[in-house]
Amino acid sequence: MGTEAEAGIQVFYAEFFLRMAVEGQYKQHNAALKYFRELCELDGRRDGLSLSNTHKAAVAAIIHPPGTAFSFYSTDMRGWSWWEFVAQMDEESIRYVCEDGVPSRGLVGCECRPRAGSYDHSRQVQPAYSVRAQLRCWDFILRRSDGTAVRLHPEWTKTTIPTFAVEGQGATQIPRNGLGMSDGHGTFAYYRNLGQERQLKFARRRASV
Repeated sequence: MGTEAEAGIQVFYAEFFLRMAVEGQYKQHNAALKYFRELCELDGRRDGLSLSNTHKAAVAAIIHPPGTAFSFYSTDMRGWSWWEFVAQMDEESIRYVCEDGVPSRGLVGCECRPRAGSYDHSRQVQPAYSVRAQLRCWDFILRRSDGTAVRLHPEWTKTTIPTFAVEGQGATQIPRNGLGMSDGHGTFAYYRNLGQERQLKFARRRASV
């Protein structure tokens, strides 16, 4: 499988992902993130979840018309793997998430976790999220073999993948006018970009279908 076991831990190196044939388009990874987030919030899993290193996760098909609203078709379940999430990136991004300049590093796992201190303005404004509690942003965290990690947020409409501090971004100030309210032009962009550290990329040519 292109991996090695070190101290009983399975390590996935950059070459493993670079050789992998992937299916589907980059949007599937944002859909999976949204689905895991919904599962965790409905089940009260405030810390999120860890994803399997050995088999694909079941993810419901997403219905995502233009705009920010979406829903899931729970009778249509598909397989999703964090391996394919990494493998669909371009080589520079793969080497960053796996190695970050140290070729002996590899990935040992992936998690879906809320971003500490964050405020998810794009959800807070939607009627479906009419709750008055502050909603958090959720991301994937890729763990490296040396204990370092990277937090990523694949997006629905973009082939870029913003990264954020693994530990979160501190206490984010909500809009002056309140949860889900606008502070004027640029409010959406401000919260979307807040705390971004680096932009990684998907390589569309790596998708086989």
